[in-house]
Amino acid sequence: MSCVLPTHENCELISDPTPIGSIEKYQIVIHDTVPADKVAGITMAAMQWVKTTNGRVTYEIDFAHFDVTKIPPVGQVWVYLTTPDPNGKAIGMTTWWNADLRGHPGRSRIWIDSTLSEHMNFLVALHEFGHSLGLPHSDDANEPSIMIHYITDVGNSPTCYDHKEICKMWNCNLDCDQ
Repeated sequence: MSCVLPTHENCELISDPTPIGSIEKYQIVIHDTVPADKVAGITMAAMQWVKTTNGRVTYEIDFAHFDVTKIPPVGQVWVYLTTPDPNGKAIGMTTWWNADLRGHPGRSRIWIDSTLSEHMNFLVALHEFGHSLGLPHSDDANEPSIMIHYITDVGNSPTCYDHKEICKMWNCNLDCDQ
């Protein structure tokens, strides 16, 4: 979840740890109501994780209409925009199901606040795609991370800390060039 405020009690990661086979190529399905200016940030965020994992994780991107209350099929990440959280606490959330023994989610559903600027939309998507790959929130205040429990501007890609954390899970090169 991407939170507005840096307080832990406002955030939680919901998961169902049912083991399944590991997925390395996901199909991102972007809801057909997402406007083009937001699609760009979402796809750029996903591609940053492909780069960060050195291609260990890949995505195929598609557009479709889907029922946002349903659970995506295995291998899919559904992304949609919605109205802001009425409590004003969350600006994005990832729900994922069926993690394998290494913590790789089998399917995910991401929602992002529809009122965000293009840049904030990108940062929230970058954070939420990290969750969709199995990363939890980072609690290390000494390490810059897109996975901190509130959104901070870390630039246009996951940080070196994020790179190392995702590569521990996905068995990619731990060296980062940042």
